[in-house]
Formats: sequence, structure tokens, C-alpha cells
Amino acid sequence: PTVPWPRPARSMSHSDLFKKVTAGDGDARQAAANELAAAVKASGLKGSPLVGEIKAAMEAQGKKDGPTRAAAMVATAALCKEHTPTTEAHLAALLGEVLNSLSDKVKEVQVAADAAVKAYAEMANGAALNVLVPVCLENMDSTKKWQTVVGALMLLGELADKAPSQMAPHLTDLMPSMTSCLTDLKAQVKEQAQVTMKKLLDTVGNKDIEKVLDDLIVNMMDPTKTEETVHKYAGIVFVQVVTAAALAAVTPLLKRGFQERKDALSRMCAKIVANMSKLVEEPAEALVFMPQIMPLLEKASEEVSDPEARGVCEDALEQMNRIKKKGEERPLRKAEADKMKAHITGAASKAGDDPVLVDYICTMCCALTDSRMFDFDDWEEATVPYFVACGVDEAAAKTATQTILDAAKNDSGINDEPVDEDEDAEELCNCKFTLAYGTKILLFNTDMRLKRGYRYGLLGKNDCGKTTLMRSVAEGKVEGFPDPSEVRTVFVEADIMGEKSHLTCVEYVLDDPAIKAANINEEMVTAQLNAVGFHENAAARPNDAVSTLSGGWRMKLGIAKSELFSRDLLLLDEPTNHLDHASVLWLQDYLRSLADKAGITVVIVSHDYDFLTEVLTRVINFHDKKLAYYRCGFGDFQKSNPHIVAGLPHVNKSKFADAAAEAAAAGGDTSQATDATATIADETPNGSADANGSAYVTAATAAAATAADGADGTAAAAPAAALTIEERGNAGDGFMPIVFPDPGKLDGIRSRTKTVMKMSGVWFKYPSAEKPQLTNASCQITLSSRVAIVGANGAGKTTLLKMLVGETDIGGGTFDKHENLRLSYIAQHSMHHVEDYLDKSPVQYIMMRFQEGMDKEMAKFSTIQLTDDEKALSAASMGVVEVIGRANRGGKLWYELVITGRKQGDTKWEPLQFIEKMPPYVLKLVRHYDEKLKAQQSGMEVRPVTTVEIKKHLYDFGIANGLEDSKIKRMSGGQKCRLVLAAALWSMPHIIALDEPTNYLDNDTLAALTAALNGYKGGVIAISHNAPFVDAVCNERWTVANGEVMCESFKVKRSKEYFDKKKGSQTDLASMQSADSGTNLSSLAGSTNDLAGMEAAAVGDAKKPVGKEKRPPKDKKKK
Repeated sequence: PTVPWPRPARSMSHSDLFKKVTAGDGDARQAAANELAAAVKASGLKGSPLVGEIKAAMEAQGKKDGPTRAAAMVATAALCKEHTPTTEAHLAALLGEVLNSLSDKVKEVQVAADAAVKAYAEMANGAALNVLVPVCLENMDSTKKWQTVVGALMLLGELADKAPSQMAPHLTDLMPSMTSCLTDLKAQVKEQAQVTMKKLLDTVGNKDIEKVLDDLIVNMMDPTKTEETVHKYAGIVFVQVVTAAALAAVTPLLKRGFQERKDALSRMCAKIVANMSKLVEEPAEALVFMPQIMPLLEKASEEVSDPEARGVCEDALEQMNRIKKKGEERPLRKAEADKMKAHITGAASKAGDDPVLVDYICTMCCALTDSRMFDFDDWEEATVPYFVACGVDEAAAKTATQTILDAAKNDSGINDEPVDEDEDAEELCNCKFTLAYGTKILLFNTDMRLKRGYRYGLLGKNDCGKTTLMRSVAEGKVEGFPDPSEVRTVFVEADIMGEKSHLTCVEYVLDDPAIKAANINEEMVTAQLNAVGFHENAAARPNDAVSTLSGGWRMKLGIAKSELFSRDLLLLDEPTNHLDHASVLWLQDYLRSLADKAGITVVIVSHDYDFLTEVLTRVINFHDKKLAYYRCGFGDFQKSNPHIVAGLPHVNKSKFADAAAEAAAAGGDTSQATDATATIADETPNGSADANGSAYVTAATAAAATAADGADGTAAAAPAAALTIEERGNAGDGFMPIVFPDPGKLDGIRSRTKTVMKMSGVWFKYPSAEKPQLTNASCQITLSSRVAIVGANGAGKTTLLKMLVGETDIGGGTFDKHENLRLSYIAQHSMHHVEDYLDKSPVQYIMMRFQEGMDKEMAKFSTIQLTDDEKALSAASMGVVEVIGRANRGGKLWYELVITGRKQGDTKWEPLQFIEKMPPYVLKLVRHYDEKLKAQQSGMEVRPVTTVEIKKHLYDFGIANGLEDSKIKRMSGGQKCRLVLAAALWSMPHIIALDEPTNYLDNDTLAALTAALNGYKGGVIAISHNAPFVDAVCNERWTVANGEVMCESFKVKRSKEYFDKKKGSQTDLASMQSADSGTNLSSLAGSTNDLAGMEAAAVGDAKKPVGKEKRPPKDKKKK
């Protein structure tokens, strides 16, 4: 202050000094006010009439009382600036009058009141907001003059800046008044309300909505922005705990959204309500939010016309009712003022001498309790200075504060969760966090507790978030997880990054920046690769390209790489997925040695429960968005928790057995029901399913085969397709069928047992390999083939499959297939199909993938896509630019070529035999054209790539109800697998090739896939280590070993009646039922003339030739 502070006059009372203030003006008044403040600071206000006298002066309303009111404001401002903890409590009673004086008719009073308001903001204790906020709220009423409202808003904003955590709980009460102020007709009120609202919303402390808080304010001021703002909020991934403050902040927006009475808008608002309410930790906190939203949600559930949108509103309403019930059953315990006063006076008796002070401290302690703020620092700020001001020793004041805090916490009912791990082992991590994937909340406010040297298994249903959790830990995205410098973590995934697959194994490891930083050289990497089985004489060598490795060897490569790091925590995702039995045994021993010798903690996700039984020492189960810990291995966990194990993927067997029996019995044949049920009993010698529960596939297939197949041997797909998504989900305990499209007839093929693809004496060698992967592979495929390719890791199974589908060229031998044969290939690591489209919807994904007339994934095959050098040859003089036509003459294929340098329309026809002798890129162009023709023949002309057609197709794969229009990155793993299947089947292929299709699928999806494959009218080629799946689907087994392919047919494990119904030839049944024939497929039905016959019978499909050399020479022979 400009006026010096005088020494207090001992002879003058507070009343006399205040009279001196009211008598003066200008500097004399300020000097008197300073003198009064100094006196009060020295003696306190206990028993003093000063506050009452100042208040009376403020209320003086005479025409000549303006200077008196101004003097009261000056005195109040001086007292606030020189306040003590005790005077602070007494001065709170004057705030209402100060705010009212902001609209005084006398300018002098307004100016003095403004200075007093700012002094209050500077003086206020954050914990005292329970005293100050109600006063501000009262003065924001529309009946108040605009100057008072602006002052109250300004003070509210200052308090929000000063104490955000204490302000947040008040938002529920403040939002209605704030919304009104934002639309006030007075520009000054609207402007200040906008500034204050921004500060208030910043106190919410929810990172999920902090980026769109400004949009909330804009919407409150301009209701026309409601739909746009709701769209932004509907796209938010809510992962943080939702408090009453966050709910209060969004409530105005939701109210306006529902009041628009638009189906789509109501649906989005309901979705926001559902998503946010799921994250309310204390259900009772949502109770204050419900009276405003529940009526609107109930109305939307009744009036929304769109059935799907109405269903979303109904689901949200049902969820809100559940939360309401929980909140009413377990209400939050509010602090009781009388109890709190007793705790205060009991712990600090001297404070009891000043009732005003006790009430003030009590208000602050109650506010902290109701906000669940039990940190000692907060309570120390709210109590210790006040106790010390009463004459309590500081140490005693802190002791008293701790006593009050403990008593308040006990009264509130807060109890810490017990820790179930009581071993003496070193704690690796102990943190609380929330985890989400897309819009789905996976884990909510749960604990992660890991100890050194244990082997943990993460259990849970598919799509619950096991892999996402491990990846988040590895990437440092789990809140509270120790820094990498404290806990060194290595994550070995089930796949290797595709962009690095061209590197050799050694180069791949050395390419990791962490490896480089650790100064690990090539010799060290090679030695580690040797340690896990990479040798010059093994199926995989250190210098082999990663792209040549099978899935099992890729997993070993990942483990070898992890060995080069100093690790505290090793994370393994499905480590046994592609391993043969010997490799699984090796992995078991390896993991035991890690924990036993090196003290490394291991966390594993696996559906191989035999493997988990051998390895685990602890179990972590995903349950109700929490992590539940069990101090036992998987075997003991299985015994003590059969109800949990029954619901895990690849375990639930009885459901499928029952489904099989019911489906067969529904057809009136009880013997089929018996056979279907017996299928499971036959899986193991003791009459029960194998230990890991794999038998479920066979039962599911039996159900599908006996119930879905009609007397003519065709799959009854129509009934399944006629069901709604909801009906499919409700049928069979959530069983969601998959319906494959009919591939249609293939030109010239009248029998499904006729050969459509044949390979003889084929060999193949990777460029970086020293010896061929395959040396003498021979096999053939018909439309009735159900082939399982089996063999050890690295034997060449995937290589064989890639050659069959055309992704890889053969190195030698002969390979023929029907020129119109359509194939679809789902790779071992199928998720790579959608990696480039994660920000697109499923509809957009299929539209972009097939919009150019053929499958873009197929166009990426090295056998079709031109290299840069080949493009240069094509563009050179007399190079072949494009293939635009095809014709079949005399059993030979001719192609119409566009030549560089020739006039437009001047094309050239050449036979395929001649084209095969031309530069290799020309044959690639031929293949590209063939694929386009196949795409047209699959129905492109009658089934356009439109949104309507795509949605119909996705519907058959269980992708509907809004999922088809949401972003792919928000889909679960199982939903992505269904999407990949749907995309692969869009072209209605005659042959489906699947590499390890059983990986990453839950019970229902795998059962649905099995049933769909059995009802499919085309051929199936699958690589799988899953014996029950093979038995359920396949009738041929190709064993790849020593570079050759040995083919055998076997009996499919279905009921006898199923085969009796089929109207296939006796040869078909014999070939399917004969066991262990050991013959090569070249000796089965079909001959070497099949392909020639197909070509001769095929119908020409070339465009009409124009000009010279437009038509190939005619064959003089009669047909």
C-alpha cells in the first residue's frame, strides 16, 4: 500500500478505529483502515463487534451514506490483506454484502467493493470453498444487477484457479447458473461467464475431455452447435475415472442433444451416457446427474423411431438404472458437521474458545472429506495455521490434524483394498491404472502387482484386453508403471513387423535401436540364435530371410532377440501358437530356467492350457474390468475355479456338445444326437475332451453338419442369414453364425470331384537359402477338397500354400489351374490385411480394397506386381503395356496385348505358350488380367461395390449394428478376424486357403468358422496344428517333410447319417472314408487330362477384336 502502516494505537478499540475510517476520506481513510487492520491482526476478532459494525455500514442505504459504505469496503479490503487465520474465519460473513456493493449507485462504493472482492480472492483458503462458493452462487442469480453477477463470476474464476481440486465437486451446483450466464443478454456478464467457465471446466481434471472443453462452452452459448459438439464427444475414448464434475460438465450438452429429438443424435447422446457411466467409480456420484438425464433417456427409449438407435437408448437406460440401484444401495457417507466439530474440539481444545473459528475449520474439513481428499498436506493447510493462531503448539497442531483426518476417514467408510500377495519376494510393480482399446474400456481403475521371479498367466475371454495390456506395458503407456530404467521390459509378440521381413535373422535383430544402443555385435547375435536352434543344418539358419521363416521359427527369433537384453520382465503373447511339440517342450524348460536362475518375471498370454499348467506359478484373471490375482499355478486354479475356466477360450466343451445334440434332435433323428455328443467323448481314450479343451470344434461341426445340411448336400445358409444380429447373438448362448457366399459354378466343371488345380514335381528355393525348401511337391485340388497341410515348423507348409494361391512363383516343375478359378488367401498373420486401413470403417475398407475391379491384396503378390525394372521394360519400345483381352481357341488361351509405340486400338494377340517365353513381366500382366476377369465373374457386375451391398455382406459375418461404420482400430481382435474373413470372401472364391485359422479366435467365432467351412460349396486348404479343427473340417491331410508332400485321405469325424445324406459319387465317399491310404493325390480321382479338358470346355471371354491382328487364327478342326 502507498500509505505506510502505523503502529496500532493501544488505547483505541476496534470500534473507535472503524469510526476513524468512516470519518476520513482519500488517503486519511486508507491510513485509518490500515491502522484498524494492524490492530485486528495483533488482537484478533474474538469477542469484537467489528464485523457487525462493518456489515451495518455496508447496509446503510441513506442518500448521504455512500461514503460510509465506501469506508466499510476500504476497511474490509485492508482486513483481508492483513488477515490472520482467525480473522479470515470472521470476515467470510461479509462477502455477500461486498458483492452486492459492486452494483452500488455510488461509483466510489463500486471501486472500493471491487478492491475488496479481489482481496477476498487472495485471502481465501482453498478448503474454504464450501463457505465462499454458495455466496458466489447466490449472487449469480438473474435477479441481481449485472455488476454483482460479474463480480461473483470473477471471484469464482479466481477461486477455481487457486483451488481446482476443491472447486471441481461444486460444478454440479454451478453448471445451471453458469449456463444461464453464458446466454445472458448483458455483454459484460456473457464475457466474464465465458472466462470463468473455462477456468471451472479446467478443474474437471479429466484428460479424455480436456481437448474439447472449449466446444462445450461454444455449445452452451450457441445451441446450433449441439450436433457438431455431440459428434466430437461421441468419438472420445473414455478411459479415466469419471467423477461427478465430469458428468456435470457434459450434462448441458447431453440435455440439448436429447431435446433435438433426432434419432441419430439421441443415439450418440445415449452412447456418451453409457460410455461415461461405465467409468463412474462411485455409483452414488452419478445420482445427482440422473434427475436431469434419466427423464430424457426414458423419453428417447420410447420415442426414437429407428430400432437400432432406440436399442442403444434402452441399453444406456438399463445401465443407468443399474448404477442408480447401486448408488442407492451404497450411498456416499457425507461428513456430519456435529461429528466433525467434536473431532476438532477433542483434538485441539483451545480452538473451541472461538465458535466462529470452529465452524470455519469444520466446514473445510467436511469439504475435504466429501471430496475424498485424505492427503495430510491438504488437511494441514486447512487446520494447522488456525490451531496455531489459537495458541496450540505447531507439533501438537499437526498431531491434532492427523487425529481428525483418521477419524474423518473412518467415518467416511474408506477402506484400502487388501493385498493378497504376502510373499517376501521383491516387488516389481504396484500401480493403479485404466486401460482402453478404441472406445472399449478393457480395465478400469485396477491394480497391477508383479513380483520378481514369478511366471504369471494372463487369463480372460478373447477381446478382454490381454495383449493390449502387455503391449501398453512394453510401450510405457500404463499409468504408474515403473520407468524402463527401473523395470526393463521386453515384449515378444506373436508376429514380426512386416516391413522388416526382408532382412535376414541376424540383420533383423541388429536393426533394433535398443540392440545398437547396447553395443551388441553380429557375433553375439549369431551365438544367441544358435542357442535357440538356428544352425546351418537346421530348418532355419541365422542368415535366412525373416520372410522365409515359419510362425514357429519367428517366435524363436523373438525369444532369441529378447535374450540379448538385460530383462526384469518378459512378456510373451501366444508363444506356442506356431510351435510343434518338441519346440513347446523346449520353451517350457527355457521359461522355467528364466525365473529359477535369473529371477526374471514372465507374463504369458496363451490358449494352450497344457502349456500353462506346466509353466505358471501365478494366475491373473480378467474379471469385470479388474485384474484378479490367484496365488497358484494353472492346474490348481482350474480345480478351484472351474466356473472361470469353463468360460475361457478353447475350454467350453459342454456348450457345443449340447448344441450338437439339440441340433440333431431337432431334425427328428435321435441317433444323430447320440453321434454328435459322442464325438467329444471319442477325442481322448478316457472318453473326455483333451486337457486343453480342444474338442469343442468337432462338436460344433457335428451340430452344424447335422442341422444345417439338407438332403441334397447343400448347406442351409438361408435360415442363418435371415436372423437379425440380435437373434444370432441370443441363439445358442451368444453363438454368432458366419454365412459364406455361394461361389457359383466354374466353367467346364460339372463335378465337384474334378481337378481344378494340380502341382507336379514342384521345387522351390528362397534366394538367401542354400538348399531348396521343397524339392518334389505334388498334389491336386478339387472343389470338394478339404485339405489340412501339416508338418514340422520350417518344413515348408506356408511356402507350399503361397505357391498354390499364387503369391510365390514355383522354382520348377509344373503347376496348372483352371483359368477362372478364384482363390482367397488368409495369411498366418492375418491382421496385416487391415493395418493400412485402421482409421477407416469396415465398409470403407472393403470398398477401397475392391474398388478397382480386383482385390488390392492379391495385386500385391510378387507374381502379379511389377518391379521398377519390369515397369521400365514395359514402357520401353515394343514393350507390353497392358493385357486387355482373352480368348479360348482350340483348347489354348490367347491374350490381347497393348504394345508400346503402336497406335491406339492396334493390339496384338499371342498364345499363352508363347507369352511364357517372353520376359517374365508379361506373364505378370497376364495374371493381373486374369484376376480382373475372375473378379467380374464373381459378381462385380451384378454385385457392385456399394455401401448397401457391402453392409449385406458384412451382416453375414456378424458385423452390423453400427460396427460396420465405426473405425477398424476400435474393433476387437475377434471382430477384426471376422472382417478379414468377410473381405476374403467378398470375391466369392472357389478355393479358400487359410494359414493357422484357429489362432486368436474365441469359441463362438471358431465354431462359426467351422460350421461355415463345412457348409461351404468350394474347396478348403488349411495349415493348422489344431487336431480337432482338422478332424472337424478336413478329409485330406498333406504332410510336408523332406521337401516332399505326402497326401492321404481320412474320415471326417461326423455322424454316419451325415454322409448317408450326401448324394456325391461312391468314389467321393470312398476317398473321404478311407483311412491312411498313404497314396499321392495324383492317384486319386481325376487325371492329367483334367486341365486340358477344362480349357477346351471353357467359354471365350475376350472383347470383340478390332483392326489387324485383332482375332487369333481359327482352329480348322470342328469342335
